[in-house]
Amino acid sequence: MPTWAIVAFVLFHLIVTVIVLRAVLSHRGGLTAILGADLQHIIEVSNEMERETEEYLHANWSGDPGTLSIALTSLLNRFESRVREKQLPVTRDELKPMLGRIVLARRLAKSAEVQEALKQVA
Repeated sequence: MPTWAIVAFVLFHLIVTVIVLRAVLSHRGGLTAILGADLQHIIEVSNEMERETEEYLHANWSGDPGTLSIALTSLLNRFESRVREKQLPVTRDELKPMLGRIVLARRLAKSAEVQEALKQVA
């Protein structure tokens, strides 16, 4: 079979696949409806978490590693209630590592302190 025939066959099938996928997605309300989550809201909450974590820890945490778990618990409670308000499919167990990564990325506490504090957070 000539190479051009194989290429034409593959292109034809790709075009048909794209047409079928677009029809199915538009019929079912788009990709976010199929995934069951509004990605835009999740991104907004994530951005709010970053900003609010830094502000909160600077204002309410003395820098004592022993009290970091208390501060993180309070933040986690806030974020969990915000996620519930927006009815996003994100659980508390998924929020905990997100919060830990934010604290580490912003260099608000040392890695060992964050890991120990997150173990204590319910």
